[in-house]
Order: sequence, then structure tokens, then C-alpha cells
Amino acid sequence: MKTTLDLPDDLMREVKVLAAQSDRKLKDLLAELLQNGMAKSKKRPLPHPKSDISAAG
Repeated sequence: MKTTLDLPDDLMREVKVLAAQSDRKLKDLLAELLQNGMAKSKKRPLPHPKSDISAAG
């Protein structure tokens, strides 16, 4: 599936360098990094940001 992400420039440069150093396609490395992050979050749930719900009135 194709998608568009808006990532910080410095993060994207870091991932591109890592992909080049490991002789891997950028899309494959990003998929692996996301899968690893998802697996870790299942083991240790990330805290939910506090919602700031204000009543308008």
C-alpha cells in the first residue's frame, strides 16, 4: 500500500543513511522499523497523551 508521511527532515536523513549503509531499500527498512516499534509497544503500551477537551460556551 502506498501512503504519504510527513516526517522531520533529520529523521528522514538518518533513515536514508541507515538504509544505504545496510544496502537495503528505504521502504523495506521503514517497514521493519515500524514493525519492530509496533511489537515493542504491544509488550509495553505507550502512554496515551492527555486529552485537552474544553467545553465551548
